Amino acid sequence: AWSAMSTGANSDVNVINPYPGSIVFIGGGFTTIGGQSFSRAATWNGVGFSSVGGTSALNSSVNDASLSPSGVITVGGSFTTVDGITYPSNTAQINGGQYSPLGIILPAGTANVYAVESDYAANTLYLGFDGTGTAVAESIATLTHNGTGMTYPVIYLTTTVASRVYSIANYTTNDFVFFD
Repeated sequence: AWSAMSTGANSDVNVINPYPGSIVFIGGGFTTIGGQSFSRAATWNGVGFSSVGGTSALNSSVNDASLSPSGVITVGGSFTTVDGITYPSNTAQINGGQYSPLGIILPAGTANVYAVESDYAANTLYLGFDGTGTAVAESIATLTHNGTGMTYPVIYLTTTVASRVYSIANYTTNDFVFFD
């Protein structure tokens, strides 16, 4: 049966994705939903809304989202900043209430990401965006350990331009470590 989630939003709702455990992610162009202030992303628990990413403010719409088995949300849209920090690829990941950029370079002239889909079994992220050209993932490395003993990998990153590490992912367990 259909039932209303709340009194509504003050702008578009572009994506509604269920989480495990009766939680629903909602994204769009709204700044209020259910009479509460949210900056274009919220969750619904069947009773009320909660923020996603604390008080983080996206400067424009969330158009689509994908949820990993471990609860990491990947969002795409027309936003270019989160809390005043530039996110040039119009994409972000939300993990434990913290936003982080994806490290993807979209073709010049791209203004919106309209579709986000993840195949976590294949470690693949699919983005649908306006503009022409190929998106490039920055500095992604795969480490494989097939031994039986515990090891702690040493990761050496070399680059000819200034860069930073935003996250390290274990795709076997879907655990992530994010860096500010």
